[in-house]
Amino acid sequence: MTEQTRRASRLIELERLLRRAGARGLSTRELARELGCSVRTVQRDLQSLDVDLRVPLTSDGRRWRIHEAADPLAPLHLNLHEARAILFALRLFLRYADEQDPDAISAVDKLGEVLWGPLQSFVRFTGDQLRRRPSLQERTDVLRTLTEGWAETRRVEIEYRHGEGTRTTTIEPFFLEPTASGLTSYVIGRSSAHGNEVRTFKLDRIANARLRDERFDPPDVGGLLEQLGRSWSGIVLAEDEVRVVIDFSPAVAGRVTETFWHPTQVLTPLEGGGVRLELVLPSTLELLPWVRSWGHDAIVREPPSLRDAVASSFSQAAANYASSAEPASA
Repeated sequence: MTEQTRRASRLIELERLLRRAGARGLSTRELARELGCSVRTVQRDLQSLDVDLRVPLTSDGRRWRIHEAADPLAPLHLNLHEARAILFALRLFLRYADEQDPDAISAVDKLGEVLWGPLQSFVRFTGDQLRRRPSLQERTDVLRTLTEGWAETRRVEIEYRHGEGTRTTTIEPFFLEPTASGLTSYVIGRSSAHGNEVRTFKLDRIANARLRDERFDPPDVGGLLEQLGRSWSGIVLAEDEVRVVIDFSPAVAGRVTETFWHPTQVLTPLEGGGVRLELVLPSTLELLPWVRSWGHDAIVREPPSLRDAVASSFSQAAANYASSAEPASA
């Protein structure tokens, strides 16, 4: 390996170490130890990284950091299978996206530039599909503002639709969470209008968002993510525990058993070839449409409230069909 190649590899590793350290930063001695070189070499490399490669560095005299708002982000090196994993995520995003996201389109285009052959054609087709979604600049602006607030731990003032009117609150955006339920995304964080309690806000209902100068201390979101993960839609924050029992007919038992539905699921074979699904959820509200989608092949055993809601829904549907037996006119 030539000296030039060694230095290039060292600069890449130096940037990676600083980005991984985040706001804590690293001293030149720590960097030298990690890189296996002298402090003097690290000092020269830091200057090259800042001046020649334009990686925005900051230092308090002892510890070096990459500026939090660095843009663009560091180069990302993917192998073929890692690129495929990202492509899968983008395809799922496309399936549920009901509007154009210019940032997603740009990401797809960049992924397509580094692939080849049939994969490149497939990625480019994905980008074209995204471009055919309706463009809503106001929602893009809201999403970008919330993303910046999340990344920079800055408060965001939002105006959102509430009932028949609108309300204004200042939130601390802990994170953004997409969900297939309702084909939308949510921002989760503390809200000044709700006594600084943690709330979820549907992005489609946010009319305006303005980044404020005040910063907040981000919490450890692990607990919140675990709590969200216990809900069916992945977006309900509640401590309740509701036991759900649903029996599925033999006709759909295979489809039910081959899928991982929820972390609490327990599947039990039934006589005759059916299967029983047991869950523990904080709420059954978002489960109702899913149960209805199985039609007569699913019977709710518990809780009674969900069983009654499903039965009432099917009874009303049957009544609607019975009262409108005449076919639609051509």
